[in-house]
Amino acid sequence: MPKDFWAFRRFLKAARGRSQEEIIIEFLASTVLNDSVSENGSVLINHPQKKVLITFNEGDFLFEKKLLDPQTRGSWPAEIGYYDSIAGICFRTEETQTYCRAENPTDSRFFGDSPIANMVCIPIMTGGSVPFGVVCFHNNKPAKTFSARKTAGILRRRPRDRPAQSGSRTEP
Repeated sequence: MPKDFWAFRRFLKAARGRSQEEIIIEFLASTVLNDSVSENGSVLINHPQKKVLITFNEGDFLFEKKLLDPQTRGSWPAEIGYYDSIAGICFRTEETQTYCRAENPTDSRFFGDSPIANMVCIPIMTGGSVPFGVVCFHNNKPAKTFSARKTAGILRRRPRDRPAQSGSRTEP
């Protein structure tokens, strides 16, 4: 993600009128591939009937664009339950969640066999009663953590980007 997050803000404006698939693909490509904050990323979309988050991977783009390491393909779950993971906690609480495997080697909130060493999950709020899903940024190198400062930078908005109504929910 860009260090000043202006590119992210420009992306959000440019996304208007595009399909959800195009928006998600472009979002991940622009935030993960164009900055060194995160090595990998994915978007998990809410599937309310099944009560799971589904990894969005239209046309296998996560592995083709190397947003996830193709060599670890079998380690990435296609679906994650609301109660099975850090992403699930993020979705249910509508709050950003961070994870550091070195600090929590037996953390039961971590789901799957992926090589994630550090992760930040952010709920995707679109104005509905529940999040659209969760965006997860992750690094596989133990030393490449998401510090409180980096996480705050992801969530921070410049004054002119804030919603006009007081009491509006701040979106990532």
